[in-house]
Amino acid sequence: MERLIQDLFDKLYTYLSCEKYLSHDIQSFIETMIGHPTIEELDIILNDESDSICIPLQELIFYPTLPFQYDIEPILEKAQFTEVHEKLIIHSLINKQIVSKLIMQDDTKISIYIHHSIITQVIKRIHLNQILPPECMASIHSCCPNYLINPIKVCIRNQMVMWTTDKISFISKLIQGIHKFPNTLAAIQYFVKFIRDIQDETNCMDALRLEKKRLQLCLTRAQHAEDLMQKMNMELILSSGIRLPYANSDSIYESLEMIDRFFMI
Repeated sequence: MERLIQDLFDKLYTYLSCEKYLSHDIQSFIETMIGHPTIEELDIILNDESDSICIPLQELIFYPTLPFQYDIEPILEKAQFTEVHEKLIIHSLINKQIVSKLIMQDDTKISIYIHHSIITQVIKRIHLNQILPPECMASIHSCCPNYLINPIKVCIRNQMVMWTTDKISFISKLIQGIHKFPNTLAAIQYFVKFIRDIQDETNCMDALRLEKKRLQLCLTRAQHAEDLMQKMNMELILSSGIRLPYANSDSIYESLEMIDRFFMI
């Protein structure tokens, strides 16, 4: 276990301390919240925890990326870390007083002293103490191509499911028939999120049948609304009090198609 803790610590330290590029999302956040600060002004903001923008901006810069999560997933699966290990790793990283750099568009580099709350949030967001069911892991390793194994495990881990025997059986069945789905990760994310939201002992298959009926009703309403939008302008629709659907018919079709494919497994 000590070796795995050290391996995870090393990867987290490398991820946090390595240089980060100014992404489109970071640039948009800065322009929305600050405007167009000079390099000097941005340097001050990023390192002044009393500034209301500092912590949210650092959160965005150091948010754990999916490639990073894929990289550490084999360690998390082997170790089965607990909250005690989580606190130990957080404490050790905070003591390092990590400094990173943000590379701007003109290649100027801004040093960032990473706030301790950011380190805690990064650790919380990788869900290292979330134990994935062995039955599901066995299905993933036996039924999925190698390049999808870690992405699927990360997708499941990030949903933080409260596992029951029925939910484990449901997801294991999904993974065993995952080849029937054109978009593997979309199907995993859809169904894992679906069972995550089942809060009681409701049977997953029964809940899925009810979900299909709900989506069919939503589809009818969405199609009706879309027909109205073609015949009427938006001002007339709003003045008449017609409620527009939250989802368009295409997205509902996709969900219904995934459910139908699942029932064919």
